[in-house]
Amino acid sequence: MFDHQLYTYYGAADDQTAVAALDLNDLLTELKQNPNEDDIK
Repeated sequence: MFDHQLYTYYGAADDQTAVAALDLNDLLTELKQNPNEDDIK
């Protein structure tokens, strides 16, 4: 994580790596607005 950017690295094939990035504040807002009903107790 750098400057509120969350980076996720994953294998794209047996010999390649890829990265996805998103703003951490956007992720937290989305999770708060759309909670998974199965997790609510």
